[in-house]
Amino acid sequence: MIPREHILEDINKQQRQQKKDNHHYSNNKIIQQHLGQQQQQTTKMKQTLSTTTTTSTPSAGSNSTKMTFEEEFPLLSAATNNNKKKNKSIGSTSTSTTTTTSRSSSPSNSHQGYNNNNIQYQQPPQQQQPSSPPQPVRSQYISKYIDVSDGDESTSWKKRDLLYYCFIQRHHEVTTIANFVEGAAQLYGLTSDITLLDIGCGLGRMFGEWDRRKVFKHVDAMEPDLDYWTFASDHAMNTSDKVTAIHGGFMDVSVKNKYKMCVSVHGPFQYLLRLEDKLEALRRIWISLQPGGVVLLDVSNFLVGLSQLRNQTEQKVLVNGIPVKRISNIEVDFHNSIWRLQDLFFSVDSPMDPDEIGNGYGDGQYVCENHQFAIYTLPELQLLLASCGFQNIRSTSKYCIQDLYQGSISDGPRIIVLAQKPTNSSNQS
Repeated sequence: MIPREHILEDINKQQRQQKKDNHHYSNNKIIQQHLGQQQQQTTKMKQTLSTTTTTSTPSAGSNSTKMTFEEEFPLLSAATNNNKKKNKSIGSTSTSTTTTTSRSSSPSNSHQGYNNNNIQYQQPPQQQQPSSPPQPVRSQYISKYIDVSDGDESTSWKKRDLLYYCFIQRHHEVTTIANFVEGAAQLYGLTSDITLLDIGCGLGRMFGEWDRRKVFKHVDAMEPDLDYWTFASDHAMNTSDKVTAIHGGFMDVSVKNKYKMCVSVHGPFQYLLRLEDKLEALRRIWISLQPGGVVLLDVSNFLVGLSQLRNQTEQKVLVNGIPVKRISNIEVDFHNSIWRLQDLFFSVDSPMDPDEIGNGYGDGQYVCENHQFAIYTLPELQLLLASCGFQNIRSTSKYCIQDLYQGSISDGPRIIVLAQKPTNSSNQS
């Protein structure tokens, strides 16, 4: 005869199992609703991947078909745009150089550069990799630097290139910026075969525009942050015939009379805090430019931002399919003209409503990045350029070529300054 306590224990087990099954059934309904659109999106991505070039790094001299950014990184683009209408971006956006994470401390990445012995541009040798046949979307690397495999996806959001791509990079501006740069070049008499130096290229958002425009003959794109340069280098090899990604910053510029134009878009020059570094950077740019060459510097207008400054801002997006929140804390050192930004990234719990992103902490892990930016005024930038020998200085506050031609005053959020190296100048500045 079965003891009474055993019978009761069996009954309790059955009840617990039934509750567990009901809970799973309820959760499955929510998950199915949440993944409904993703399944349709994944099917389209599979069809796209089946017709595009394989994503392994091409060997040197290969004639593989060049892909657009969206074709090369479909999942990344989809994850970024998935909740675009529901999550509005708040706060400042700027390129990142100095980083501290909860995992480990990255080397100090600044536009002061890495080559302590001032070696001319050098890149690690590219290793040839055999091509592999297309695989299902969830079991392959869209890029070897963006992992969307079936491994531990709970922490895949922590990749710094992904965080930059989803939170900071402004994709909608690239055509406007490229139109402005091309128009500014024409204003200074540069109409064809322009060799361009792009300092602080980030992940390479401008590469497609540089590659498509016939006015640019070749582009050297420099990025001092190792993670971002790694991404940009892979991006350039797969999508561009004109662009070469170089690991370095302002202090690594060491060529003479090579470029007709040098641009630094979206604030890289702000990472130079010391006066000596600012002057040295401009001196190196001067030497790298051909006589008649043009430099374009773009920085944030802090005085405009001061009217809307908040000590803390929040932003939420999906990163590699994981809900992630960015909290930005801002401090200002008015005496030294420096503003400091701390970005804290962490995953958040998914709510019951699949159309929203939760607020609670997710996996308990985070990424923290600290930045320091110089506060510039227009007269200061004009004085720096003039002291290094540049002439024909023009400025505007937004990427509007009409404002630059007419010299009109506007209230845009940027300080964009252009200057020219005299046509009869030497390289002694």
